[in-house]
Amino acid sequence: MGQLTTGITLSFPTSNFTCELISIQPPGPVRKSIDMTHHASSYMEFSPGDLVDWGEMRLRIAFLPATTPPISGVTEAVVINFPDSGTSTWTVDAFFTNYEPADMPVDERMEASVTLKCAGAVVVT
Repeated sequence: MGQLTTGITLSFPTSNFTCELISIQPPGPVRKSIDMTHHASSYMEFSPGDLVDWGEMRLRIAFLPATTPPISGVTEAVVINFPDSGTSTWTVDAFFTNYEPADMPVDERMEASVTLKCAGAVVVT
């Protein structure tokens, strides 16, 4: 049976950035396929690339006007804590690449989108 997502938290130990997390799209690995097709091929031929890119992590957070992410900060070990009795975490070196406040309609929650680029592999513990 799957886990509920209520209770996921993030920590940014280097910048100490804190946020009210609304939703998160965790990073996922992508492996390049290299086209090896040549003129003597009778079908498309591919080989797997050696490098894996963990892509990006996207967050939707509460917009707090007095707080902004460290968009010009350094790469840091970002920790995602999952709500399964506090035992599962994903840690990845990442840096902020985008911070965008969303539309702010009357009588609605103010939100912002944040994107982080993964600088290495996710470590699952």
